[in-house]
Amino acid sequence: MRVEPKPKVKGLLSLRTPINLEGSFSDVHVSPDKKPLLARAGGALALAAVSPLAALIPLIETGPGEDTACDRVQRMAQNGGTPEQKVPAAVR
Repeated sequence: MRVEPKPKVKGLLSLRTPINLEGSFSDVHVSPDKKPLLARAGGALALAAVSPLAALIPLIETGPGEDTACDRVQRMAQNGGTPEQKVPAAVR
């Protein structure tokens, strides 16, 4: 399984990278995906040669993540995949 972070908040000095989860529940192996991490770090080092302040550019997080409708997802899980909320007969 691969978990990809999608921050909603802007920030500086972000080294976010996808996380790989492998194995069974009793023997989980967690490892960061090194390629995006090395790309950001390499970009920062390359830009540092041009200007120390420019080294921050690859580490800026723009916060493109979107809000998740958690209540809707939870209702779908409880209702067998339908987003409509079922109201008990006693409440009607």
